[in-house]
Amino acid sequence: MYPYHKNYLSQQNLRIGVFTAIAVASLIGKEGQLVELARIGSGGNTGKIGADLPNNNGDTQLYVLVEGGASGEKVKVAPIIDGESYKLRVNGTAQAMDVLCLADVATAADKGKLRKVPASAGTYRQLFVVEEDADTVDEQLVNVRAARWLGNVTVS
Repeated sequence: MYPYHKNYLSQQNLRIGVFTAIAVASLIGKEGQLVELARIGSGGNTGKIGADLPNNNGDTQLYVLVEGGASGEKVKVAPIIDGESYKLRVNGTAQAMDVLCLADVATAADKGKLRKVPASAGTYRQLFVVEEDADTVDEQLVNVRAARWLGNVTVS
């Protein structure tokens, strides 16, 4: 708990750092990918926080999957904090200081992964900057720094 929270009753029992959610679909082997959190609307876990791979390239409730699990099981997620470093899975290759966005969620195998901002026309949400010294290879866990303040970029 942060020091300024300890003296305020209204600021106790907070979720700081890694916490658990319920896997909405299988997240086995998806560690190092991004997940979206949302309230579960039906079934035995109604009302709880659910984690699933992103379904939209513009999803905003993104967290890092730290420990995966089968559908309905508890998984561990970490909030993305601007300026903090993470090891995340990158689709395709990247070089130091490349800006990354979500990989295209239309390809099921790429959901939750990152990619370089494409040269093709569109609007992309810039999320991370590569801090890897060497060029990366496809599907590698890459050292990145959260940089969501970069915002959206439109490529025409």
